[in-house]
Amino acid sequence: MRSIGKINGEILSSGVFAAFDAQSAPLYTDASNILFADQLVQPFPNGSLVIASGQSAPILGLEAVRISGLRKLFYGTGNGLFSWDVTNGNVQHGTGYSRVADQTTLANASTWSILQWGDWVLATNGIDAPQIWKGSSFGALSGLGSEFATAKTFVKWRQYLFAVNLDVGNNRIAWCDTNDVEDWVPTASNDAGALFIRDMESEIIAARLLQDNLLLYGHNSVYGINFLQSRQVFGSQHLLTGIGAYSQHAVTSFQGKHYGFGPRGIWVSDGVSFDYIHTPAVKDTVLNNVNEDQASKIIAYHDARLDCLIFFYPTLGSTNNDAGLAFNYKTNSWNPLDLARSAATDNGVFSYPVTGSVSGSLYNQSAYELVATPTVDSSIAVPATFAMQFGYGGGAYGGVPPYGGNYNGVG
Repeated sequence: MRSIGKINGEILSSGVFAAFDAQSAPLYTDASNILFADQLVQPFPNGSLVIASGQSAPILGLEAVRISGLRKLFYGTGNGLFSWDVTNGNVQHGTGYSRVADQTTLANASTWSILQWGDWVLATNGIDAPQIWKGSSFGALSGLGSEFATAKTFVKWRQYLFAVNLDVGNNRIAWCDTNDVEDWVPTASNDAGALFIRDMESEIIAARLLQDNLLLYGHNSVYGINFLQSRQVFGSQHLLTGIGAYSQHAVTSFQGKHYGFGPRGIWVSDGVSFDYIHTPAVKDTVLNNVNEDQASKIIAYHDARLDCLIFFYPTLGSTNNDAGLAFNYKTNSWNPLDLARSAATDNGVFSYPVTGSVSGSLYNQSAYELVATPTVDSSIAVPATFAMQFGYGGGAYGGVPPYGGNYNGVG
């Protein structure tokens, strides 16, 4: 048999989602759970089980920390806060919390914002009193006075902790005194304070550090928080209009830039300018299939092992994240995923990102390892199922015999 051609090199890792000119992804017309990278096509690594939390509810927030040399995962469900490490296993540190399970016209679905402060850990869900862990159980954070009772997000900047989107104003932020997360009441002798972002077109949806700057995202605008001086401390500045965030966890960082998922699509920004990185086909496919009624559950994270920025979102008819997109920034390829992930951390304390599923388990998301009875709600292990539809050229050579077709396989 004579060959009609040889396909190798960059075209093998061109991804799916062609642009309308059919050249940005010239080989594949459809795929799921495939990683296009390093001039190879392989099953997307769908994770090995780190722990089964024992909870059947979605993981709504998690953070990896190192305390006294021990690597720990802190995570939250609708009514509990937990930690896990190799020495102590799975431990519950708080219970009895509230949750908005599904987004409504009046409230976003609730998630946890968890971060480390020295040997302490703080957590907030926007409904209950902010929590602090000092080595034993979580308890209510003290020193708030009448400044606020609830906060949706915590962000750490140098020696200050910021509380964002408060019960006293969903476009208000507050910060603690210098190096003291238990002193939030402004006085003439401390640096605690608060301010409104009054001209933001929506509530503050997301807050994230960009290098040494704190950026706040609405639905269609970005504001920067600037350090002024002692006793005034911080002010705000409108930076950009045209991008925004769907959810509190819809923005992630990589090499001095933010990548986010908002009402107009998936974008990248350095805080001065922005671009939408999706092709027209990605935009049409994804935005036409996102369940905007539950978009406050969208998550984003960076996987340095895979050179990918990964987004999980709920599709039409689903109340939980049941689909994803992995963007390989080395090949500029897009990889659709059929996985259900509700929380994630970037690579950091652990060498791999950790994700939480809607069924209550946590995964080393970069690992190719065997686990029992894989499902889309837990893990597609190796051997992994995957699907591809390809047709070279997308025209006379593509999508129809003799040079195109479907391929379903086991990794």
